[in-house]
Amino acid sequence: MEARKAGVTRLRAYQIGRYVSTSARGFHRSRIEGDFLMHPRREWQTERANWSKSNAGEFQRVEELLDKMRKSHELMIAALTSRS
Repeated sequence: MEARKAGVTRLRAYQIGRYVSTSARGFHRSRIEGDFLMHPRREWQTERANWSKSNAGEFQRVEELLDKMRKSHELMIAALTSRS
């Protein structure tokens, strides 16, 4: 999206995005084969919220790391979309 805002073509934006977008995507349960355990979203969200409360220090560290990653990606996007 940022690449398109910077004026690059759709193809180039896609090429740039491959390096900065996550490869972890959700799948519909019909697309998953094997014995993978399914977790209802609300149950997972509740467990995550409980964990973050009881592990506040670790959760804060994760948030800090994610913030650094976001800033790094923004710098990379800016460099890849700059018109030199």
